[in-house]
Order: sequence, then C-alpha cells, then structure tokens
Amino acid sequence: MKEAKVDQRLLNILRELSFQNASELIKDYMLTELLYRLSNFSAEVQHFEKKYGISYFDFEKSYEQGGEDFEKYDDLMSWQFAEEGQKYWSAKVEELKRVS
Repeated sequence: MKEAKVDQRLLNILRELSFQNASELIKDYMLTELLYRLSNFSAEVQHFEKKYGISYFDFEKSYEQGGEDFEKYDDLMSWQFAEEGQKYWSAKVEELKRVS
C-alpha cells in the first residue's frame, strides 16, 4: 500500500500532541469513536435494565410467556438492538486494541 505524504507542519503538530505518527493519531481517534458508540448502546441497555429491573434475557423470556403488549414489544426490540450494538462495538474496541 502506498503511504500518503504528510506535510511536515502537520507532523510537527502531531508530535506536539504526543503522537509519534499519523497511524497513532488515527487509531486514537478510532478508539474514541468506538467508545462513544459503545457508550451510547450501553446507556440504552442500562436504561431498560433500570426500567424493568431485570436483564434482557429475563425480559425476553417474560415477554414470550405473557400476552400481547405493544409497549413491551417496542421496548424488547429497542433493547435487543441496544444489546446487539453493545456487543458489536465492544468487539470492535477489542479488535482495534489488537492492531499494532
């Protein structure tokens, strides 16, 4: 892969910000973005855990055993999306940590 040329002034500023190179800056930015996204999904999961006082797994089981309830169904779908998002972005954080 061809390396992009970076203006020396940018490299000087990078070093002043304690980054060794552009790759380090990119990785740092990506980690910040991943953690932001993970935080949003985690907050959503916590919201539902607090609202219902149980885990997603227990809520899903309870919903399936109960009668039709549109509000709970909407919450179930939103909670499921938040759980999946939390797992996805958590895996991406771990993946980025393994990048050298």
